[in-house]
Amino acid sequence: MNINKILWPTDGSKESGESLRLALYIARIFGSEIICLHVSGIQIPLTDLQPNYEGVIMDIVKDTEERFGKEFKRIETENPGVRFSTEVVRGSVVDWIIEKAKTGTADLIVMGKKGHGLIGSALLGSNTLKVLRNSPVPVLSVKTVGGEAEYDIKKILVPLDISDTADSALSYALGLAGSLGASVTAVYVFWIDANVYELSPDLVDELSGHSAKELRQRVDGVRDRYYKENKGAPEAGIETHVLTGVSPALTITDYADENGFDLIAITTHGRRGFERIILGSESEKIIREARCPVLVLKP
Repeated sequence: MNINKILWPTDGSKESGESLRLALYIARIFGSEIICLHVSGIQIPLTDLQPNYEGVIMDIVKDTEERFGKEFKRIETENPGVRFSTEVVRGSVVDWIIEKAKTGTADLIVMGKKGHGLIGSALLGSNTLKVLRNSPVPVLSVKTVGGEAEYDIKKILVPLDISDTADSALSYALGLAGSLGASVTAVYVFWIDANVYELSPDLVDELSGHSAKELRQRVDGVRDRYYKENKGAPEAGIETHVLTGVSPALTITDYADENGFDLIAITTHGRRGFERIILGSESEKIIREARCPVLVLKP
């Protein structure tokens, strides 16, 4: 696996700083270049906003841009073993991120789940979906949970829908785990809804067992195909588990937290019930509630 360039958008928030620590961790392992990006949110003519204060607003923007330029130089000086390039631009933060991804400028985007200003908006609500749905490269979102322990990704969790054929998250996780010396656990959530309560416990156990068999077959197929296509790639250990819960997203995040996972990898769409996780509120719950970083990939 090669991660040559990592795009790190920042608005100066604590979560941007946290995402930088993760970007540095990955860059040191893969020898990646980090592209530092700050976007000033100037999208409309200032004269339309308030012509009497155009000069004042522009002075504030220029001061902010100068401050980020100095901050990027400081980061580069303090991390001599990592290659950097920097950009301070104006416009829409989401548009700039997507443009960088689509032009092949970055292999991975690492950014905070929250922030202030436009970065905050980009990771909450509709702009989140714009980044996740339109980025052709993986997006790794990071949450500040307190403390500054060094990153050491050794356990990766991959939720799968056994009825879907999207394997990008699992394949990427296998490549990442091999390079990091990590293990992979693939899980399927057996979703308990009102109808399931009408079934006997024995039948629920039987259905869960059938799901476990299908999940194992699915994972074995993806694993065999991945290592056949990537001969010589370091192999990673992989386990499978079927989980049960009334909320797939919370079942996944609780399982990740209770079992000390360092990363969750998911795809941007699924089928049937799991589609609700990837495209609706359940998806936002995984990204928002998970204490560990969440890696989101297109199918």
